[in-house]
Amino acid sequence: MRTFDLDVINRKKLHNRFALDYKVIDLISIRSQQEIEDKRSQLNEFLFSNTKFVKNIKPIIYKNLTDKRYKNAIKITKLEHTMEYGINSIAYLFQPKIRLEKLIIYCSGHNEKFESSKKKIEFFLDKGYDVLSINMPLMGENSRPTIYVKNIGPLVLAHHDRFKFLEGKVEGHPLKFFIEPVLVFVDYLYNNISYKDKTMIGVSGGGWTTTLYAALDTRINNSFSILGPIPLPLKDPSKYDCYEISNPDLFSIVNYLDLYIMGASGIGRARVDIINKYEKCCNIEDHLSYYEPVFKAIKSIGEGSYDIKLDEINVQHTLSKESLRFIHSKIIELESFNRVSKSS
Repeated sequence: MRTFDLDVINRKKLHNRFALDYKVIDLISIRSQQEIEDKRSQLNEFLFSNTKFVKNIKPIIYKNLTDKRYKNAIKITKLEHTMEYGINSIAYLFQPKIRLEKLIIYCSGHNEKFESSKKKIEFFLDKGYDVLSINMPLMGENSRPTIYVKNIGPLVLAHHDRFKFLEGKVEGHPLKFFIEPVLVFVDYLYNNISYKDKTMIGVSGGGWTTTLYAALDTRINNSFSILGPIPLPLKDPSKYDCYEISNPDLFSIVNYLDLYIMGASGIGRARVDIINKYEKCCNIEDHLSYYEPVFKAIKSIGEGSYDIKLDEINVQHTLSKESLRFIHSKIIELESFNRVSKSS
């Protein structure tokens, strides 16, 4: 696992399509803490319209569940939140016997299989973390309701791209179906269980959820996006753009560089992007082209940490064992750093 910092970047002259086309810094619209707060307000209004309503929602709770497949879980709780058109989200809170009082919010991707996500959950349980596992909307146990669309007829919401048919038909924006459940679940845990810190981890599509949610909710201390969203000019134009990844309504408010800054800024907060060396979408030079402007923007605003990590072993579109070990060690490192900063 390689770490990239300003010294590395300053020694390396970058030549890539992103840096040559325009200055990355010109795309960053956030220069102050007040601008971060303004963007958060705009995003909340865009997604939810009525934020007070969302914050008062309580999920349905099913306690004392058992599942022998999770050997390190002493306690399992099911949380369910249902939204408009019967679109729901089911999450599971796993708690180990010996608890660190630290929470991992794990957002799996669109194509992640059960056994793969189970191994990640077991890894963190073994280390003493509580783990809240959340699937993407319309995935896993989540509902796939049928809606009626004018001039089309009944349409099964079997894929997230079909959320576009709900534009103008829900309060707020259909992108909220990715974010609202996380907010409801985090509110419940925040009010009922004491945690020293909260870390959000998202893989692929879950990395997009992590990126947007951590930008909105400062209660998330650490966020790790694995193979998550990148600035669109870096994305292979021949690859398919998902509904949420390239939504123009969202980009009218913020771009990904802004979201990186919002998710990393604040006392005791950090964001890390983990990329795979062998991922075909882009190369490390592309990522380094925006690292320095984002890093400097965060430091000019105040507190916060941002980093990019390169997984030099993984050849699949997944979160590897090496990256899991890195995340665990990084959480410990950040905790130690924050403890020293508070005492000094």
